[in-house]
Amino acid sequence: MIAPSRAKSFFDEIVEADRPVGFLEELISKPRQDQFEREYIDFKGEPKPDDLPKIWSKALSCLANSDGGVLIWGIEAPEGAPIRLSPVRDWKTLDRDLHQMLRDVTDPPVSGVDIRAYPVSEGSQSGFIVCYIPASPWRPHRAKRASNEFYMRAGDNCVPCSLTILRALFAPQSVCNLKVHWRTRVATPQISPMSPGHFYYWLELSLENAGPSTARDVLLTYKPNSGSKRAVGDFWFPPTAQGDTLAFLARRPLHPIENMPAINEVIGWFQRAADPMTRDIKETVFHIRVWAEDQLPVDFELDLTAAVQGKVVTSGILNPMPG
Repeated sequence: MIAPSRAKSFFDEIVEADRPVGFLEELISKPRQDQFEREYIDFKGEPKPDDLPKIWSKALSCLANSDGGVLIWGIEAPEGAPIRLSPVRDWKTLDRDLHQMLRDVTDPPVSGVDIRAYPVSEGSQSGFIVCYIPASPWRPHRAKRASNEFYMRAGDNCVPCSLTILRALFAPQSVCNLKVHWRTRVATPQISPMSPGHFYYWLELSLENAGPSTARDVLLTYKPNSGSKRAVGDFWFPPTAQGDTLAFLARRPLHPIENMPAINEVIGWFQRAADPMTRDIKETVFHIRVWAEDQLPVDFELDLTAAVQGKVVTSGILNPMPG
């Protein structure tokens, strides 16, 4: 239910490996289909010094304007599949140049880029550079050193954006990006607001605006557990019932980077830690829909079946359900 970036997951695989260089070597010796060049993975061999600003500018624009990606220097993949290791001869110089160029090769600069350098062996001058370029909330980014074009990823290539795509990329500057955060918790008998001697299993939901624009007239609908205890954050008017669904209207706009508590609900209880959940839980799959002014509604689903059975304390961010 959590929505990790495929690019970030792949990047983390590399940097968290016992031997990151060994991981990169296995891209050649033990290739996996999911590690071929695709929308979020790009490979580059040794760049010529005069070509580096153009290559770096284009890659930053391309991946930041798309869904993000991982760029690996030191592996050749002429047909998309990595076929040979080609470590850069001076990894320290390339690492320095990539960092220094970050502010100058795109307009606006791409933030959040993570660059890691790995020598082939301890003390070696040759090595690999692995770059994580996140999807940017401030896109589109123009490649100042690559024909002043706006690029985006299309399959395993970086291509100039069409006028239609550029309009779509500029449009999100007036679009919010609403995310539903959730967590479960257990209230011990000493702090339980209800019957002493019971452990209460709570579900908490909050709404974040992760986009660059303010969300106005925010409305959230939610199908609760029948008869459960519930608290609603001050950000919302008291809910209104629509059949078996509750509708929550925000009292004010939700600004960028704000994360407002929405619902705090008991979904089960038990008397001793070793006891099974004794409450007759009506639902363990929760359906949430969120609206904002000039935005299409977004649907989310939270399946807590396994968490409820195990009384697990956990949390996450929900993926929007497919169209």
